[in-house]
Formats: sequence, C-alpha cells, structure tokens
Amino acid sequence: MADLHPVLLWLASVYAAAGVGVLSALLIRAWTRRPGRVVTLLEAAWCALLPPLAVLLLPLSALDPHLTQLPEMHAAWHRWEQVVHRGAVTHGALHAANALLLLAGVFFLARTVYAVTRMHAFAVAVRSAARPQAAQIAGAPLYSVPSARPLCFTMGLLRPAVYVTTSLQEHLSPREQEAMLAHEGAHIRRRDGLTRVFLSLFYALFPFPGSSLLLQDWHQAAERGCDAEAASRIGSAPDVAAALIRVAQAMTRSTTAVPGSVCFADFGDDIEGRVQALLALTASPPRALPTRPVLLGLGLLLTASSWLYHIVELFARH
Repeated sequence: MADLHPVLLWLASVYAAAGVGVLSALLIRAWTRRPGRVVTLLEAAWCALLPPLAVLLLPLSALDPHLTQLPEMHAAWHRWEQVVHRGAVTHGALHAANALLLLAGVFFLARTVYAVTRMHAFAVAVRSAARPQAAQIAGAPLYSVPSARPLCFTMGLLRPAVYVTTSLQEHLSPREQEAMLAHEGAHIRRRDGLTRVFLSLFYALFPFPGSSLLLQDWHQAAERGCDAEAASRIGSAPDVAAALIRVAQAMTRSTTAVPGSVCFADFGDDIEGRVQALLALTASPPRALPTRPVLLGLGLLLTASSWLYHIVELFARH
C-alpha cells in the first residue's frame, strides 16, 4: 500500500495555513468594521488576499519551528503529543481525521476543477458567438453577443475584453451605455477579472467558514470602486446610478450566470448600496490602508507559523 503520509502532510499544511489566514482576515475584518461604515477596497483586498498569502508564507516560515517558541511550552507540547499518540482512542481519531481530510481534499479539488471547466466552456461559447465592435474600452476590445439575455461583463485573464448582449444594447440609451462601459473599463484597468477568478478558485479549494464574507467584501468594494471611477470618467455619478438601476431591472428577467467574469450588475449585487454610494460620492481621495490591520495580520501569521509545523506533524505523522 502506498505511503500517504507525504500527501497528508502536504494537505494538512496547506489547509492549516489557509485556516490561519482566514481566521486572521476575519479578525481584521471585525476590527476595521464599524456600524454604518463601508469597508474600503484596500481593506477588503487585504483581507481577501491574506489567506492565499498565508498558504505561501506559513509553510516556509514553519521550516524552523523553534523560532518564536518558549522552551517550556515547546517541551509541554511534545509531552502532550506523546500522550495523544499512545492513547488508542485519540490515535484512532487521528486516523479517522486523516481519512476525512483526504476525502475533503479530493472533493474540493474536484469542485475547483468543475468550476474551471464551467468558466472555460462559458468563455468558448461566448467567444464563438461574439462579434467585434469598432470601439475599444480601456484598450480592450468590445464585442457584441447576439442574445435575448441582458448582460454586460468583462471576461479574460491576461487579455480581457468587454461583452455586451444585443438585448441589453437595445434596452439602454447611449448615455447609459457610456456609463456602463466606463465601469467595465475600470475593471480592465484594475485587472479585477484576474483577481476574481483567482479568489473564486482559491475559496472553492479552501471553503472555510467566513471565506464567503471575505470574497463578498472584495466584490462589493471592487464594484463600488469601479462605479466611482466610471462617474469620474463620464462626469456624472447620477448617470452611472441610473444605468445601474436600468441594467438591474433588465436582468431581473434573466437567470444567466456569468462564471469567471465581472458583470456590471450581477445577481446578488448590492444594487441599492451601490446607488446610494454613487449619489453620496465626493471628490475626496481614497483612504490609505491603515497600518494597524496590516501589522495585526502579519503578527498573527508570524505567531501561528511557529506552531503550525508541530500541529501538522501531530495530525499527519502517527
């Protein structure tokens, strides 16, 4: 029988690191969130990207597990570890947990592969039906897609493009189309499509409790940021708000999902909150990311890294 310990050790390491990253991000989210306060894009992006950063950094920083551990606590941990391994019940529980980890890893990997397959199939179908337009949006091509479903979205990782269905083009006035395309142009300049695909796949592979909140915060903050940039581009926040309402009303007649893409008015979007943010828009510069949340996140990761090695070793090696 093949020795699964290396696989278990790797799985336990990456899932433990992701779990620490999600927990740290949720603590930062709770710290920076105040009643009635809207999270900034920098704060949302920092929290959403902290778990992937933890997966990259924690296993590396745990290579030397004695960096920040007190000798007394380190010795106590090893004594407790021996007690766990000698107990028949606890030892059997570790084996059962290993089996569950393997099953969960296979399931989440299959779900992630399925998500990638859906994104690819959708992209192929759209590109095969798309017709190029003369205009360009932020240096990216604009395509018209013959469809009765009202959709406008940006798709593509390294070479993004904007796609608008003919039904939506007929539904909007020229000014509303200008506002909508200005919003999509902001997504292209900021590479939001690439970020969204990366975060969506990461959290499909590591679906810890609270990870959906981090992804939702980033999505809402990114949409509001693009709304504000579109308002600046066309010189009118109310016009962007009007276009958003118009597209949201049109999309209530459709149930089409847009996997792996950023959509102007997607299902589940906080349309009301976006409109209110647009109408309350001021010319104040964007806030810088506060230093304390960054230091808190890095401190939590550094503290956890010193113990991650031993936790994984207890779990996977027995």
